[in-house]
Amino acid sequence: MFTEFWLTYQFTSRVHLPPTTQLIELENPEHKLTDLEDVLAHGTSRIGCTSCNSLMVAGLLVFRQGFIEAKYRPATWWEKKDGVKIKACTTIDDLLIEGIGRCPDTALKLVIGKYRMNRKNVSHTDARFETEDMPTNLWFSYIYIHNPPVQVVTQRIKFAALPRRFEKLAHVTNYVFAQGFLPSKYRAVVYWQSLCGKRISECAAVDEILIAGEGISEEKSLRLVIGQYLATSSS
Repeated sequence: MFTEFWLTYQFTSRVHLPPTTQLIELENPEHKLTDLEDVLAHGTSRIGCTSCNSLMVAGLLVFRQGFIEAKYRPATWWEKKDGVKIKACTTIDDLLIEGIGRCPDTALKLVIGKYRMNRKNVSHTDARFETEDMPTNLWFSYIYIHNPPVQVVTQRIKFAALPRRFEKLAHVTNYVFAQGFLPSKYRAVVYWQSLCGKRISECAAVDEILIAGEGISEEKSLRLVIGQYLATSSS
């Protein structure tokens, strides 16, 4: 009989950080956890009872105990380590028999997606909520198509040093030229690429790019591609 079940918390906004692992004890006969939904939605009738099993005292409730704020519930799902989604009705025993959740190395992943708030009537604190767990920097490299330099230069932008966080990639482009990092004559011949060379639209959301793991470090920097400047007869 299995007495332990391990899970990890993985926020999609923290893919650049290691997940947090938690042990769940399964020995309380009064509050048997049958499936994964029980792990998330187990009742609160025993909260605060000092005679309860340590699992109840510590707070098994992922949402009701505050391990994750309840507003994340519509954006939460389960995955195996290889990214395959698992239905919430899957029994814990079946997972353990399969070898999932027996130890920290085989822990089941509880994925917490991005919180979608209603932008109307939100406080200043709530307005910062979606970005407070995001990477604090954006990395990109200057890629010259014609006459490239020997050394590719990579640059970091610290969001904390900016008046406001960039929302779209176009804001980053405007910043590069406004700061004089590139001459204005190149504005019409620049575009963005992912690390693998896929073109990225200027209207792409910076936070979505970071969530996908692009631009979060020097090794995973975005590519600002600079094409050939075509001089006009008047220049």
